[in-house]
Amino acid sequence: MTLKFLHVLSTALFAGAALTMLALQGYLARSQELGEQRALARAGAAAGNWVVMPVMHLAFLTGVAHWALAFDFRGPPYIHVMLTVGLVSVGAAQMWKRSARKLAEALGRGESWADAKPHLEAGTRHAFLTVGLLVITYGVAVFKVPAGRG
Repeated sequence: MTLKFLHVLSTALFAGAALTMLALQGYLARSQELGEQRALARAGAAAGNWVVMPVMHLAFLTGVAHWALAFDFRGPPYIHVMLTVGLVSVGAAQMWKRSARKLAEALGRGESWADAKPHLEAGTRHAFLTVGLLVITYGVAVFKVPAGRG
């Protein structure tokens, strides 16, 4: 029961953080007026600090707890691949957070949307990188983790 709960919790937390990043990027990309863009950029930077990164860290730590309990800090190589890719996805989310902060700072200084847009594009790349890494982790879990160990 505990092992399954940790596995599902880690998966749900990673997915929730990734969806939050993608949703914020989508809202920012579709915003039209500068006031709305500034407000969304500030909200995105705050969400990166207070929602996305804590959830990503908690998701990774629950994955590590699952590994420790299910495999006693050992296990087959694919488990280590999953943990490594999970850790790299936390780093990609950190890069997204930095891009969101830079976008909010640029718009807060009064820069035009055209000057600040590269930060939005970098954030979109980092959000999709995070999602891609998580898809790799889930793919390994689906195809390699034996039944009863998850």
